[in-house]
Amino acid sequence: VKMMVFEDAAFGNLEGEGSQGGLIVFLVGKDTGLACPIAWSSRKLKRVARSTLVAETLAAVDGIDEGVFLASLWNEIFHFKSEKIDVEVYSDCKSLVEHIQSGSSGTTEKRIRRDLASIREDLEEGTVTKLTWINTDKQYADPLTKEEASSSHLIRILETCLMDGDLHED
Repeated sequence: VKMMVFEDAAFGNLEGEGSQGGLIVFLVGKDTGLACPIAWSSRKLKRVARSTLVAETLAAVDGIDEGVFLASLWNEIFHFKSEKIDVEVYSDCKSLVEHIQSGSSGTTEKRIRRDLASIREDLEEGTVTKLTWINTDKQYADPLTKEEASSSHLIRILETCLMDGDLHED
């Protein structure tokens, strides 16, 4: 099995310039594609974001924390000491993924630079297996952050318990 974390943010969509963050974590069979949601949330981000990149970074950090915690819990419950559960993170924020991959700080805001560095470190140390950009229509956390977002893909997964084979398809 592996953990697939879909995280999203809606920049400045709440009162007081707040931003909404959402995540959904699926436990997925590596060979079967069978998927079961095991955690989800939709809430105001902990601090006011100054840009979409900042909001998406804050949502990514929340998603990573949740996925890593659940993978650790899964290992502890089922005593998989020799086998590590992969944690894959999916974001529809291309600039976030590009900043992480390039090593660029992406912003002058020091707190976000630390969050970006933390994500990079999680990837380098293998705590997170991968961070991947996906098209917004494959972002299953989108309906958790935006009223107008389509939930049809998410509903299909919940009904069929099958994860899409190709998340990168346009």
